Amino acid sequence: MKQFIFLLFTTVLISIDAIGQFNSPFGGRAAAMGKTSINQYDLWSVENNMGAMAFYGKTAVGAYYSNEYFSNELANKAVVGSYSLKKAAFGISLSQYGYTQYQENKVGLSYGLKLSENFGVGAQINYFNLKIGEGYGSTNTFTAKIGLYALVNDDLTLAATLNNPTRTKHTDRANDRLPTEIQLGLNYTFSKKLNSSIQVNKDIDFDPSIHLGLEYQAIDILYLRAGIANKPTLSTFGFGLLISDFQLDFTSSFDSNLGFSPKLSLVYTFD
Repeated sequence: MKQFIFLLFTTVLISIDAIGQFNSPFGGRAAAMGKTSINQYDLWSVENNMGAMAFYGKTAVGAYYSNEYFSNELANKAVVGSYSLKKAAFGISLSQYGYTQYQENKVGLSYGLKLSENFGVGAQINYFNLKIGEGYGSTNTFTAKIGLYALVNDDLTLAATLNNPTRTKHTDRANDRLPTEIQLGLNYTFSKKLNSSIQVNKDIDFDPSIHLGLEYQAIDILYLRAGIANKPTLSTFGFGLLISDFQLDFTSSFDSNLGFSPKLSLVYTFD
């Protein structure tokens, strides 16, 4: 009976696209810019786009916390680290979504490589665990993600990712598959102070969503950010502080039906 309830519950979750963290971007910067994440090369590329990892060129660690609609039951927590070489980078990410009665846990190992000065590729292998409380059980599986990143010129970049290309299932039921999503992004730099991003996300089972973001460097250490997205309709805003080897980013998104969702990330670079 418990196994039946577990299978029924997870089937309902998949049907309403409720796998909370599986395709969610990490980092306060991406969250503030309408969740446009794949064109940014920073520490969070370890999770957002492995193809951009080698362009970051820094060894760093960071932590991320997201509280959806001020609900502790919908909290997303992550710790990420990267190690950079001359033309490559390695990364690890540990994340958890939910609470004791419903919890998603993920461990990811990432690798990014510069094939040229203008083009990078990368991949991530994930171990994904879904657990439902009260003894109803858990399920474990492995998934993958692929990322591409291209510098067209000094002002324009293009990026793409494919999450779960193998259509991995997380139970034995035929339709209990983790989301498979394609993301395409474009980033254009208007000036040294103004940066813009557009991204389209397409889950193969749902309509595409469009994300737009802007970033403005007000002073040397302060960045102001804003963005919008649809499906669901969101407005996002936030700021970033870059002080020596530390970067602090605070963000909130707003849904007209559900309210605010604050997010915070902190990064420390070793070089």
